[in-house]
Amino acid sequence: MGLGVHSYVSGALFAIAWWIFVDGKVTSSVKYEFVMWLPGLLGTLGFVMINMTKPSDFNSESSVFSQDTSVNAKVWFFFSILVSFVSIIAGIWIQVDKDDGSGNQWAGVSLIFQTMFLLLSSLTFWFGRAEPSDA
Repeated sequence: MGLGVHSYVSGALFAIAWWIFVDGKVTSSVKYEFVMWLPGLLGTLGFVMINMTKPSDFNSESSVFSQDTSVNAKVWFFFSILVSFVSIIAGIWIQVDKDDGSGNQWAGVSLIFQTMFLLLSSLTFWFGRAEPSDA
């Protein structure tokens, strides 16, 4: 795949993620409070944080305690992935918390799908930015 195709696929996944959220909000009878926006906002923050590094930043073989920029990039990438996984966990938590037993669970399930699509979009864009010598 060319370098541009990854950005289109990533953008499509990002748009699908937010479309799923909007669909969950529109079709559900559950009242959306601010807490239901948090997983998507955290996932979007994770997207930005992940893509502030690039795969070529990880080429150095340095220790955790050195002052090399590759170590800083690795630590930043770790916390970026952590933020993305926290958004997925928050989506699951809200799904379980908002389940009222009525059978309509799409509002919570849409949050889980949204955060997973945001993480997938983040990683697609990140790996797509790899230079041919990095891949």
